Amino acid sequence: MKLFTTTTSLTAVLTFIGNAAARWDCESPSGGPGFDALRADHQAFNRAFGNPRLTADAEKCFVSRCNGRDLAWCNMTPARKSEISNERNVMAATSPGTGKNCFWVVDGGAYLWYADNYSMMWPAASVDIRRC
Repeated sequence: MKLFTTTTSLTAVLTFIGNAAARWDCESPSGGPGFDALRADHQAFNRAFGNPRLTADAEKCFVSRCNGRDLAWCNMTPARKSEISNERNVMAATSPGTGKNCFWVVDGGAYLWYADNYSMMWPAASVDIRRC
């Protein structure tokens, strides 16, 4: 089962979640690969895209695909935007618990973490996928 089938529905969910304090919101409360896997995926993302914060045009995602999982940062706004300074590290230092297929949304940007080669339509017009 796909989490979302249209960009519109995912954008609506990310907007709703983005109104709350930044935290992990997961499709499933269990079955996820855990905190150690998130930290490993964060390191892989940094190897793929570098440590400095990313800047993206409107509706662009940067995806690191490693160990059967995807970690992405997406600019969900209609304008060019940069990651919030240090937010990637804050996200990676916050345990998602046992959650699976999770979102971390803050200020128009979203970190998306999918396990087990989760198949979905990326919520962006442009996607840069890098594999480890």
